[in-house]
Amino acid sequence: MPAFSMSFRRIVSKFQHHLLLAFILILQGSLLFAQDSEKPVWGIEVGMGYGKLKTNDLSDPDFHFKPFYSKIAGITLDIPIPNLEKRGSFFNELSFSQFETVTNDRYPDTTGGFPDRDYYQIERKFAPNMITLTNTFRYCFTNGDFKYYVSVGVYNNFIIEAVNRRVTEHYVNGEVTSSSEELVPDHAIHGIMLTAGTGITYKYAGLEFRYDPGRNFTRKVDYSIYSPVVSVLLHVRFNP
Repeated sequence: MPAFSMSFRRIVSKFQHHLLLAFILILQGSLLFAQDSEKPVWGIEVGMGYGKLKTNDLSDPDFHFKPFYSKIAGITLDIPIPNLEKRGSFFNELSFSQFETVTNDRYPDTTGGFPDRDYYQIERKFAPNMITLTNTFRYCFTNGDFKYYVSVGVYNNFIIEAVNRRVTEHYVNGEVTSSSEELVPDHAIHGIMLTAGTGITYKYAGLEFRYDPGRNFTRKVDYSIYSPVVSVLLHVRFNP
């Protein structure tokens, strides 16, 4: 699985500029479609995600985190595509999300003679606040008030602020020295990744389940730090 994850992220990284350009063109095209199709549907969304911070290096002790819950809120714009019998649309989101994951570990200082008294206390914390632009193609299998759909697309994620630290405290004979460094080295402000989901809508409300493989949080070559997330989103439409 780590090898597959690494290869998948290499492919996405290699073609991320092409993916970004493609979805900019798709978004522009969808806005043109909006002039000739049904009225676009504006809405809002709130939800939660369940994920875990991981790395492709299984031997790295810094990334043995417990799962976290993320919070999500945003606005949506659903633009119908003409000539698809009201089944296809470009679904666009601008959302804010955040999560926090922390570990605290204690390791004995084996170089001294008192491992119970001489030890290292290490705190690791990563807590980003993020803005995400998601562009997906949504296809509905049913028409009418009740609709069941699947969606696939790309999202662009931007970290606007983050706590990103690894604090090491070394205790020797009751005295402590402290040092701090970045937990995620050379962390990337922007990332792009694929996403897919499925859900239902009924008139003004909808519920969606979505899977995100996790964009890379570092710019280091041949190294991935990412957080796969499964999200549950509640959509409220301003017009049905």
